[in-house]
Amino acid sequence: MLVTHGHGDHYGGAELRQGDAEILLPLTPGHTLGTISPIIEVKSGARSWRAVIWGGTGFNFGRDLDRMDAYIRSTERMQQLVREQRVEVLLSNHPSFDFARELNLKVE
Repeated sequence: MLVTHGHGDHYGGAELRQGDAEILLPLTPGHTLGTISPIIEVKSGARSWRAVIWGGTGFNFGRDLDRMDAYIRSTERMQQLVREQRVEVLLSNHPSFDFARELNLKVE
């Protein structure tokens, strides 16, 4: 289990390996100061894709401009990582916000 954000008490920014499986854990503060957005490989049958679990859906910090700047920097950094890592699938940490459950059912 990976916790993508812990509202102040979970921090990341590393890489995990088990055999040939790799999980990148870039730190993407904004939604919370300790938000991470894991980049993983997902599979369906014989097909596989690179995916990111965007850990920072939603603005829950009011008018805190420093946090908004951090959120913006994190999204810009994630855009770069998505290109570098050849990510094809975007998953949300709050799937009810982006209808992820319904969309996942359509994947063949």
